[in-house]
Amino acid sequence: MKSIIIDNIEKAKNLYNRGLVYLKGKEVPIDYEKAIECFKLATINGDGRGFIELGYMYQVGIGVEKNYQKAFRYYSEANKMDASLGLYELGYLYRNGLGVKTDYQKALEYFVKSLIKGNIEAAVSIGYMYLTGYGVKQDCGIALKYYQKALSDSKIRNAVAGLIIRIKYCNIEENLNYLQLFEYGVKKHPKDLYTKNIKENLENGSKVYIVENIKELTKEVLDKLPQNTIINIRNCYNPTKEFYKEFYTISDIRKILYTCNEILNDIPENQSEEDIFMQIYIKACLLFSYDESALNENKEEKLSSSRNLSIFLSKQGVCGAEAEALKALLNLKGIECNRICSENHAYNQVKLNGKWYYCDITNDNPIIKEYRPPEYCLQSEHTFTEYDTHTTISLIKEEALEDYPDIEELYNRNYNKLFGISQKTRVRNK
Repeated sequence: MKSIIIDNIEKAKNLYNRGLVYLKGKEVPIDYEKAIECFKLATINGDGRGFIELGYMYQVGIGVEKNYQKAFRYYSEANKMDASLGLYELGYLYRNGLGVKTDYQKALEYFVKSLIKGNIEAAVSIGYMYLTGYGVKQDCGIALKYYQKALSDSKIRNAVAGLIIRIKYCNIEENLNYLQLFEYGVKKHPKDLYTKNIKENLENGSKVYIVENIKELTKEVLDKLPQNTIINIRNCYNPTKEFYKEFYTISDIRKILYTCNEILNDIPENQSEEDIFMQIYIKACLLFSYDESALNENKEEKLSSSRNLSIFLSKQGVCGAEAEALKALLNLKGIECNRICSENHAYNQVKLNGKWYYCDITNDNPIIKEYRPPEYCLQSEHTFTEYDTHTTISLIKEEALEDYPDIEELYNRNYNKLFGISQKTRVRNK
């Protein structure tokens, strides 16, 4: 009897692993039907992880039509089979009202159970609920406690470190000490060349003007502000909330906006969103270069070695700066774009014609410079996360379900619009 049980366990494990192979296409071509079959057989033989994979496929819409009710059912079945499974997933669905009526209390209960079972990511979700007052009474002290628990997991450490700083230094908004916050940023990033005037202005009592997006800083706004005002840009979609280093003088902002306008002025408005996006993407890839000198063993330093928008002044930056620059340019043209962070990389999500896509300007930068179509542009989360660097652990992100249908045609068409020559012709003449 014991050998039969062991055989069933081994069989279930093998079926589950085979399902992952078909789902991700690492050893064989992707085959969603076979993946589903393997996961179902795994559950029949006692491996509840198959239910988790089935739930995720229906939650996101991988190989099947998205169905939150089915996702909820599969996660529940996983939890019935093994009390340690499906806890985080059920908490997520309850919190967001997906496939089930919104219930913040149940969401919190499931997140807590998940954390007790060792899922540190649940600590981030609990902390976020208390930080924002999302279904619970806002309590920054409790939020801080849970975020500090999350620091023990290297995969999500960078995503919460900035939030801890936000709580410690800012107390949300009421007791914000800008000079202390700025000096913390200088200590972490001493190479920034523009910090002297900012520190002097803060020490002399200059007002700090807060914006969420550079788009808010119109000429009219800048003209009305006292010239010693310090601008603090919050990068509202950056989950690390590292606004402790995003301080700029008005002179900095004027120079940055001047460069932005130089890039955008010859891109007409009367064309499709995808054409506007691709022209900006091409120009940004050709203009910016990755700053190899900023590489550091400290991954947080690598992500954010200086103020992100300074890339418009130096034309060099690391992935965080390149992603923030693309976001700024697209936002100025009225296209929704967010900067997304993982453990050791930063990239973007962009919304075109009502659909969200991922793109990675850092990895496409050298490709476009070689006159080739981008390879990390306008992709679904499923395609995008096949690459090791694209582990999207951001606290907030939009669902990206589809790849853009013909990225090469879009690229060639817009390269021709920009430069009056097709890439195929350029490569042939190179």
